[in-house]
Amino acid sequence: MVVFTIAFVTIAVLASLRSRNLVSQSYFSDGQHYQATIDARKRARQLSSPLELHYTQDGNILDIAMPLEHRGQDIRGTIRLYRPSGEKQDRTFPLAPDSTGSQHVILDAIPPGAWKVSIAWNLGDEEFLIEQNIFVNK
Repeated sequence: MVVFTIAFVTIAVLASLRSRNLVSQSYFSDGQHYQATIDARKRARQLSSPLELHYTQDGNILDIAMPLEHRGQDIRGTIRLYRPSGEKQDRTFPLAPDSTGSQHVILDAIPPGAWKVSIAWNLGDEEFLIEQNIFVNK
């Protein structure tokens, strides 16, 4: 009985000390902007040609091709790599497509595993958002 009590207390203490990275640090403000996120996803789905996102394991490259109707336009945005298993590994890159609407992001510094890629961009006063899961192998 004493061993059981010590084991139970030890597990309870260890569990209380463990980091909980299940939500962002700004979850309240994120919740307030949720409708804008839904609208941005909907706008991206309604484009005549979607943004294309491909991860190539050979070379560890993320290839992005902007929608045809947005190529050659003044686009501002971000590429966010979200690591579900640890927020400290999240990465953010500027979205800066070339004149053909393409961008290549080399992911050599990214640890292997599951990642969620989120690409958000603005064209004028409209916001667009796509999300895709990738698995990085090295």
